[in-house]
Amino acid sequence: VNTKKKIEQNVEESTVGSANGNGDPNCLSCKGTGQCVWCNGTGKCSTCDGTGKTFGDECPTCKGSGECSVCKGKGNCSWCST
Repeated sequence: VNTKKKIEQNVEESTVGSANGNGDPNCLSCKGTGQCVWCNGTGKCSTCDGTGKTFGDECPTCKGSGECSVCKGKGNCSWCST
């Protein structure tokens, strides 16, 4: 496989599952993936794993919503993606 083609393929594979794969390549937070670094692009609260509860109580991070408090559940990098 041609080197340029291989690099393009690796870039495509690295953005699979990202919120949109259209992040700014110069973004210091997501490094161009477009994914929220707090939830790894899932949109789920990383403290409670999206359940809204920790140890049977309301999650203090997401206040029970289960959504990532940084990207508001979208999975996008809050600094460079929309």
